[in-house]
Amino acid sequence: MNLPHIEAFADEIDDKLKGRFERKRRCAYSMPGATIDARNAKFDLLLRFPIGPNSRFEGEKPLVIARIKFTEQRVGHGTWFLRELVSMAPKYGYESIAIEAANPNVGIQNFVRKFEFVPVLGVSSDWIVSVNQLARRFSA
Repeated sequence: MNLPHIEAFADEIDDKLKGRFERKRRCAYSMPGATIDARNAKFDLLLRFPIGPNSRFEGEKPLVIARIKFTEQRVGHGTWFLRELVSMAPKYGYESIAIEAANPNVGIQNFVRKFEFVPVLGVSSDWIVSVNQLARRFSA
């Protein structure tokens, strides 16, 4: 079961991705389990919306980037995507953005360092940062 705001979030992120990558066809879909899957030839993204006491991000109200991959790298797509999430997060009640990395490569390590994500306690491959901290960074 998906929460209604996840459907709206999927619609909004779909519009943003289509604009950025000059696409006409829908690319972002809400999926069972409170997730959004967005992909085409230029990107592959998965967002999670943790719900309930089983979340390892307890008390954080995070929007979780579970997969982030852009065909073109080091051209600002990741920064743009993070900036868009930061602008959308307050509207949907999210206070932080987390990154899950099953295989933390150099690219994701540089990304989390650049934006001052901090490790999630007890999980060496997950990081989190507050939306407010990112918003201040982007507005500077």
